[in-house]
Amino acid sequence: MAPRYCDALWLHNHPSDALPSLPCAATSTKAPLSDSQNETLMTQALQKRLQERERTIAAQTHQIEVLTGQLEALKQIDQETRRQPRKALTYPIP
Repeated sequence: MAPRYCDALWLHNHPSDALPSLPCAATSTKAPLSDSQNETLMTQALQKRLQERERTIAAQTHQIEVLTGQLEALKQIDQETRRQPRKALTYPIP
């Protein structure tokens, strides 16, 4: 079953949202698109959503890598701090 024109159009205009659950109403006074045109429009909209999600995943992966590096550096600092003998606190004598 080919996607309905209004679903494809809605998806094209709202790429990050789910398809609407309401029935399709007349959305245009133009002649309806052919099944092939509907499929092309739907494919383009889905490709755009995929690209946006891939960019989001890449950004999140980079963030994770940066945070992992920072965590490892903090762990190293903590280990080095624990290895050093603690110095006795000295207070100045007035």
